[in-house]
Amino acid sequence: MHVFDIGKQILSFRTAFQGLDKKQTPQTVIATTSKKHILIIEDNKNLRWLLGAMLSKQYQVTSRKDGWAAMTWLAEGNIPDLILLDLQMPRLGGLAFLKNIRNSGFFRDIPVIVISGQENSPETAQCLDYGALAFVSKPFNPARLKQKINEAFRSEVTPTAQG
Repeated sequence: MHVFDIGKQILSFRTAFQGLDKKQTPQTVIATTSKKHILIIEDNKNLRWLLGAMLSKQYQVTSRKDGWAAMTWLAEGNIPDLILLDLQMPRLGGLAFLKNIRNSGFFRDIPVIVISGQENSPETAQCLDYGALAFVSKPFNPARLKQKINEAFRSEVTPTAQG
């Protein structure tokens, strides 16, 4: 089975949203939290923990160990404000995950920052071609990563009242 076929199956939302109240959408469910929500997709357990500890005071943080687990989480109706994405992971790697969400329609506008040890690989360039906002190489400087996250949130379009 091709990775895009897997993504299409996972992104079948017909059953994912059955439990939501008719007036609720995934966006309104998440919007009830005042903190921005970051999804960390990283197969290294220690790095997942470190990123979560580093970011959880300022943001709501969810982490998943690979792209497959993250796609499943998204299919349950969860929509983060930002994704931190590793490239080299088992089952569904970072580039395949990024291609899937960019082709999904539903998740295509979620900002993605790639964190990887493969700074000069063709895969890195492809991630930027698929709309990743930034690349942060491992080992990373925490201040630089936080700067990239802040830049991503500042670049969001904020709806304004028209009068």
